Amino acid sequence: MLTIAVARGFLDCINPSRVEIRSQRRTLRFCTNLHTYTLIAQARLYNAKCTALSMTQIHSNSK
Repeated sequence: MLTIAVARGFLDCINPSRVEIRSQRRTLRFCTNLHTYTLIAQARLYNAKCTALSMTQIHSNSK
């Protein structure tokens, strides 16, 4: 399982949950350091790709 751990509350690649999404948004709101914001943005993009990949695999397996 792949997980990004840049800040508390990031989406888990395989099991995203609403609680984690809320925490992730809060982390972004309170982030004032540009470098940290860039890392968080990269992690969000990575997690989005990872989630899409998981969904594709689930869809493929259900055929």
